[in-house]
Amino acid sequence: MPPKEAFVKETAYYTTLFHEFGHSTGHKDRLDRTGDGLGKAAFGSGSYSKEELVAEMSASMLAGHAGILDDTIEQSAAYIQSWRQRLSKDPKLVVQAAGKAQKAVDHILGVVWDNDKPTSDKLHAPMPAMKTDPKPAPKQIQGMLF
Repeated sequence: MPPKEAFVKETAYYTTLFHEFGHSTGHKDRLDRTGDGLGKAAFGSGSYSKEELVAEMSASMLAGHAGILDDTIEQSAAYIQSWRQRLSKDPKLVVQAAGKAQKAVDHILGVVWDNDKPTSDKLHAPMPAMKTDPKPAPKQIQGMLF
């Protein structure tokens, strides 16, 4: 990750960080998306595009959870659309990517499912919205203070 100072907006830094968090959940010791062909795929390939959709959808969900979605939604939507166009022949793609993104977000937030119910509903409570002043109040996602 580039340093926070390299980003024009603080919210852009966090959505980029959330995107990378999304990728990190695909590791074989986490949610193991390598079996989906999403491991070391060539840039621009179908597998690479699918993983980018999962990561960006995860970032959008985490941005919503952190209360910064309104500031980043346009860029995120454009990025998702650019990859989706490469895979338009697969009508199930968006739903499958959204499901994998939700699993990634649950993993990042520490939500564990038991009999189709989360074991902790406090983790699904929305975080307070980020203030727009230059030094917003710190927020926390699974022990990370930012």
